[in-house]
Amino acid sequence: MIKLTDQQRRICEQVINVFETGTPAGKYGAISIYRDGPNRIRQITYGRSQTTEYGNLRQLVEMYVAAGGKYSTELGSYAPKIGQVALVDNATFKDLLKRAGDEDPVMRATQDAFFDKAYFTPARKWADANGFSQALSMLVIYDSFIHSGSILPLLRSRFPEKPPAQGGDEKAWILQYVTIRNTWLMNNSNPDVRPSAYRTKDLLREINLGNWDLSIVPIIANGTPVDDGGATSTFSAIKIPKPEEEVIEFHGETELPSDVDLAPLSAVEPVVSAATQTAAALAAQILASNRITLATVHPSGVVDQANARQNMIDTAAGKPATRSNYGTAIGGTVPLDTRLLSGILELAETYTFSISEIVGGSHTANSRHYLGISADFNVIDGVGVNAAHTKVPAFKKLCRTLGATEVLGPGDAGHTTHVHAAWPRVVEAQPAVLAANFLAATPAHDESVLLKLASDVGVIPAMNRLLAFRNQNRPGSNPRFWAIVNFDLHSAKPRLFLFDRVDGTTVAYLCAHGVGSEGTADDGYAVIFSNTPGSNCSSLGVYNCAEIYDGKHGKSMRLDGLEASNSNARDRFVVMHGADYVSPEWIANTGRIGRSDGCTALELSRTREVIEALHGGSLMLLWKSP
Repeated sequence: MIKLTDQQRRICEQVINVFETGTPAGKYGAISIYRDGPNRIRQITYGRSQTTEYGNLRQLVEMYVAAGGKYSTELGSYAPKIGQVALVDNATFKDLLKRAGDEDPVMRATQDAFFDKAYFTPARKWADANGFSQALSMLVIYDSFIHSGSILPLLRSRFPEKPPAQGGDEKAWILQYVTIRNTWLMNNSNPDVRPSAYRTKDLLREINLGNWDLSIVPIIANGTPVDDGGATSTFSAIKIPKPEEEVIEFHGETELPSDVDLAPLSAVEPVVSAATQTAAALAAQILASNRITLATVHPSGVVDQANARQNMIDTAAGKPATRSNYGTAIGGTVPLDTRLLSGILELAETYTFSISEIVGGSHTANSRHYLGISADFNVIDGVGVNAAHTKVPAFKKLCRTLGATEVLGPGDAGHTTHVHAAWPRVVEAQPAVLAANFLAATPAHDESVLLKLASDVGVIPAMNRLLAFRNQNRPGSNPRFWAIVNFDLHSAKPRLFLFDRVDGTTVAYLCAHGVGSEGTADDGYAVIFSNTPGSNCSSLGVYNCAEIYDGKHGKSMRLDGLEASNSNARDRFVVMHGADYVSPEWIANTGRIGRSDGCTALELSRTREVIEALHGGSLMLLWKSP
């Protein structure tokens, strides 16, 4: 049985509120129009958790009318029509709904009571009946009830793990379910549904972080930081009449055609970790696909047990994949990452292709192939990859859309005859890969490594501050890469320090400060810091390194300010990006690098390596000595 603390319950509610309306508190007057009604007709979705015109909006309005809300009389005349007569284009009705949600505490209280009865309570009953006990499991299940109306049978049939009440492993079930749901959303036959996969991607991140008790906060929900916030419900203070019948939500996703080509995941033998179970199931699906060909010989002509097909066979059997042991290959074994395997399956929804290498072959020593996060594709839709292949650009773009951050092909050195797609190295993203590739280290050991590295570059006070923030706010977080920007240093000196706690190395990079931080001396030092929009200043404090995107500066990374001193980072569009004014040539000409509008701007040639290391949950501190 799930026993949620008040804090865990608030976090569940606030994450769902962000998923639905963009804010932790929820937008009670929010109205959206989607083509997700019966037979994909347009319909209104309304309120904090977005009930639908052809679902339970009528129930909600009737509860509000019975409670005597400010707009009860006006909305009462519409109640019998909801779900019977299309109101999606009725401006008066929509305005009344919006005003009631924005202005009337009775509507807010009604929604709190309604959504609790309609979604949270049924979700909790389902979780209890099926033996779930973790707070993160409740969040996953609650999200499915909000977004889909239930745990959809068509998804439950596509993975092998049993729920805990039937003897299954809870964490394995949750990971397999969210992985399958993510694939289904991203490839849904209704294009309006596909963008909602941000929900499952965020949930997968929390699963991979091991945040089962929801204690690692803030949780980043669709780019918005969520902690418990101390929020309280309003409905306990206002008496709300109960609905006369059980609420059964029809939600757009439930009624969409289930024609996404997802074969059921093959049953596999139980193995130790949830991540490996999912990898085995995905590998079995890849082996069964007639759209994917796996090489049995390396492009070099070498024959061994590390070819692409054998890598997949071993993974489907619950074993790690074997690396080659010739040339510069490093030998040994490594589990295949579920992000790679899911990406391969999703690529097969659009293309047929051949994979020439996964973890085998002879590559550079630090190749992502050897981490189980990369594959080479040498044939796409029946044509060998070459510079004239018309489908290569779109194929590479889809790889990036699916999460690959290193995508190379014809025109890139060494990739004339294949597309190379690799997922991020970020250690947090795949605990199973970590366990196989690196010796486990205690938090105390990791802290000593980071402090030694910080000592070497003169930023021990900053590292102590960063570690203290982690220990207080994210005690379960232990990323491989950490970053400190030392604004005590002149801008002509490398001052962004990227620490690798696994390899025990530090790399320093040039990094610009905001033009507003320069001060009257205009001498290359940052002396003024501000969190105010329009200040063009850098903001000191700890940041969450979030998602990668392609913007006007090319590959960039969004940042979430985690403290009062930098809390407006998202709203100010403060990101990490490359810039031509950050370069040795600029220093040679001016004695300093240029300045940004508040962003952490890096050398164009070095940006990718930094953001690929940090994105997805690493912490970065912008620091200046007190």
